[in-house]
Amino acid sequence: MHIFLYGPSGAGKSTLAKKLARALNLPLYDLDSEIENQSGLSIPDIFASKGESAFRLLEHETLSALILDTVKGDSVIALGGGALLKPESRTLAESHGQVLLLTAPFDILLKRLSESSEERPLLNVIASEAISTPQADDTSANPSFDYDAQPASPLRTWDVASSERSETKSKSGSAEKLQHLLATRREHYASFPLQIDTSSASPAKLVKQIQRQLGWFHVRGMGRHGYDVRVQPGGIDSLGAMLKARNLGGPVAVVSDSNVAPLHGQRALKSLRDAGYSVELVVFPAGEQNKTLETVAGFWQAFLALGMDRKSTVVALGGGVTGDLAGYAAASYLRGVDWVGVPTTLLAMADSSLGGKTGFDLPQGKNLIGAFHPPQLVLADPETLSTLPERELRSGLGEVVKAGLIADKGLFEMLRDLGRNGVQSLPTLDGDEKKLQRLETLESKMLEEIVRRSMSVKIEVIEADPYEKGFRAALNLGHTIGHAIELASGFELFHGEAIAIGMVIAAQMAEKRGVARPGLTDEIRGTLTGLGLPVDVPAGMNPESIIKAVGVDKKKASGKIKFVLPVRPGLVQVGVEVAGWQEMVLEEIKK
Repeated sequence: MHIFLYGPSGAGKSTLAKKLARALNLPLYDLDSEIENQSGLSIPDIFASKGESAFRLLEHETLSALILDTVKGDSVIALGGGALLKPESRTLAESHGQVLLLTAPFDILLKRLSESSEERPLLNVIASEAISTPQADDTSANPSFDYDAQPASPLRTWDVASSERSETKSKSGSAEKLQHLLATRREHYASFPLQIDTSSASPAKLVKQIQRQLGWFHVRGMGRHGYDVRVQPGGIDSLGAMLKARNLGGPVAVVSDSNVAPLHGQRALKSLRDAGYSVELVVFPAGEQNKTLETVAGFWQAFLALGMDRKSTVVALGGGVTGDLAGYAAASYLRGVDWVGVPTTLLAMADSSLGGKTGFDLPQGKNLIGAFHPPQLVLADPETLSTLPERELRSGLGEVVKAGLIADKGLFEMLRDLGRNGVQSLPTLDGDEKKLQRLETLESKMLEEIVRRSMSVKIEVIEADPYEKGFRAALNLGHTIGHAIELASGFELFHGEAIAIGMVIAAQMAEKRGVARPGLTDEIRGTLTGLGLPVDVPAGMNPESIIKAVGVDKKKASGKIKFVLPVRPGLVQVGVEVAGWQEMVLEEIKK
């Protein structure tokens, strides 16, 4: 799969392609540079000597060779402004990746072109693809791929710092030519569904927006090279190819629970076998109550029976329990083997599949035994959410609300509006058997965006603090109390439901301490209620069991309970000691 950056001259294709490739740890190619390298002529010389029609044919041939022969694996490819005008070129690109159209207002395009030093044959002005000069504080360079020192690289380095300016064309003439070119291609450019306005933010922020829009991420900070994250509808069918592209070895054990294995297990096995892997499905009984050392020991026995060695791979296919258990089994088997996460629940996609946390429960609390062991790949296939029971989907929305409160105000507002516009009118929760139908208010495209945005929030947090020494604790919003409520319920409450209650209590603490703006608790309560999530501690729950469970929570530091408190949507405060928190919890239970 490739990411193709496309759009008019001056939109910033080459600059953003370079920065995006760095962020994703991918090789970078520039189609115009490939053409020049293979033809031995500059682009202006090709236009001058052979004409545009001949150039378009050469462009298509070069693109075909690049995609089908030259590039092995994922990459970022910067295209010329008319590279996909030929229908066959567009079909080729769209069948081998995602095309993102870069746009900008006319005056911005004209300004960039007039200030730069690259000749554009169709405009006959001196122009460049760059948005701005590289910043001195750009430290995102990938240590394992040197983009600036490839002796035979096809990449183009645009001379954006050049002081030479051509004055051979008047500004009015340049504007007319650009207007004509844009008018000619208006319908063509408008036909691409994925677009981003490059005038809206700095290159660094644009790269983050692109990753979020496409669902392509690379997590750094854990392990030597980091790991890829992909949000890809239908991605399970490409699982085997993705493992092969990352040189992951076999045999492969696909670990899944008794609910997920019948739904998605055979697709995963087929994909892996088609890629040449020896693979077996390892199934365990579903449920948090089975998140135990005994279950992990069963995995170890299965791995031994399969003949797995240190080059083998574990695939965790399922929700958060599956990911935690399979990841820990991989971390401890033969002192550590590779593993891949394939989350199939909204909760796992939004939260637990990312960050490399693995482990199992003890009777005293959740996840008290575990290890940091990052996966080699996380593949989220939003199509699996169509099989999710309604209550599971709602539970996952609790973690998505958390992500919005931590660092994405727009995501929180989307969920708030979603609740107001109809999710609350869904049938009353009546157990796991009811499936969520394709509702107008929560269609597949919206779910995919929810997954991409919530994963983006967590990735940004864990990259800043991979081993939870500081701000990563923000991800524990609602969890200190929520985990205790979940445990005290005997796991009758789903994780996201318990976290929803925990977030409301955290908001109450924040308002009472003056940390949060007045009314935040009501706003959070209203959003969660609208999404069908509980906001009050269930009647009959033993208060002392909740207080006791908080006391053994793994997030305790130096014997003290620290809380994450929401300040406003998109901002939280971490490491807060709250005097009298026990009384606040007891007061909430009495309600």
